[in-house]
Amino acid sequence: MSAIFRLDRSARALYNAKGQRWDPVARSWRDSAESTDTDQGERPSSEPVDALAAVTWLQRASGHPIRVPIGVIGPRE
Repeated sequence: MSAIFRLDRSARALYNAKGQRWDPVARSWRDSAESTDTDQGERPSSEPVDALAAVTWLQRASGHPIRVPIGVIGPRE
């Protein structure tokens, strides 16, 4: 798999190839307000990661894992 994301662990931020930052609360990509440090849009403190590594980080270290919803429908009789 090729690296299509950049992960900045110190800033707890995930960026896509367009430079957009993942918003874990809204669960969507947002345009990054940060200016890029290089012509390629890569941040010096970030590392290239593939999709599997990005999802693993989101679930385990981002602080906003996606959990399976649990619901009870109807009265308990």
